[in-house]
Amino acid sequence: MDAFAATAGELTSNEEPLDRPRDISLAQAVVRRSALTTARDGSHLQIDLLLVMTSLDFEQVWARRRSFLVGANELPVADLADIVAAKAAAGRPKDRLFLATHAAELRRLLGG
Repeated sequence: MDAFAATAGELTSNEEPLDRPRDISLAQAVVRRSALTTARDGSHLQIDLLLVMTSLDFEQVWARRRSFLVGANELPVADLADIVAAKAAAGRPKDRLFLATHAAELRRLLGG
């Protein structure tokens, strides 16, 4: 979360602001509850920061992560195959729609 906050992004959980002022007890409660946290840049970028991925083991997902630089900060991101697997396992209507809409591109990116 610090990497995104350092780029002047806004962090929210359940539409409540998290990052200004910084509140360590609130951050710990978000982690304890595995609450969805959303980062927005104030324009078009929105990133969901997940602490739980349905049917996947965190340690295995973490081992396969990729890192991207956001400004001078490193931002770890789950491997695309793990993201797709989590969306398929969750089975929510918005995940099914995402997978159907982007099926061809996902197949291309994942190598078949």
